[in-house]
Amino acid sequence: MTCLARGVSGGAPPDVRFLRADRDSPHAYDDASQERWDAVVDVAMAAGQVRRAVAALEPVTDRYVFVSSANVYASQRELDQDESAALLPPLASDVMESMDRYGEAKVACEQAVTARFGPGRSLIARAGLIGGPGDPFGRSGYWPWRFARPSNRAARGARARCAGCADGVDRCAGYRGVVGYQRRGGTTGVFNAPGPTGCR
Repeated sequence: MTCLARGVSGGAPPDVRFLRADRDSPHAYDDASQERWDAVVDVAMAAGQVRRAVAALEPVTDRYVFVSSANVYASQRELDQDESAALLPPLASDVMESMDRYGEAKVACEQAVTARFGPGRSLIARAGLIGGPGDPFGRSGYWPWRFARPSNRAARGARARCAGCADGVDRCAGYRGVVGYQRRGGTTGVFNAPGPTGCR
């Protein structure tokens, strides 16, 4: 297994080979494109980075796995939409100027992957909230912590409901589960990957 990254936030895990590269550079894939890859797993949200990656790596890669997002859907009101639901328009630029355009950026990334690899050599996983040990953002742990320590005395002991979640239950995918799902050999296509009911 090989990790390609700048290395700014840290190195690769033990027993993982590290390729240092800046994905914004036109030479980011000069070394990687000289090897053969069974699969590439990409988590980017910058369409330009994905466009450069698929252009450089398509000739030497069997399958491209892209971690997308449920934010690609045009409507966030319906629960459990299937993969055929309408999407947001793709972001035209290579760089996302603000998080308000996150969904559009991920649509553009998806389109770049399928344009180069086609549906038979690509896996698009539209994840929901991803959390787990080492997550520095606290997104998956904040609300359980907050509900357990309400600032309003009247709310203590009350039951909380997750607004916008099916049956009022959060669906959080652990990052280990997301990676394991995408490592299944030969799986291709577009899939929603929200995680099981109830955050584990």
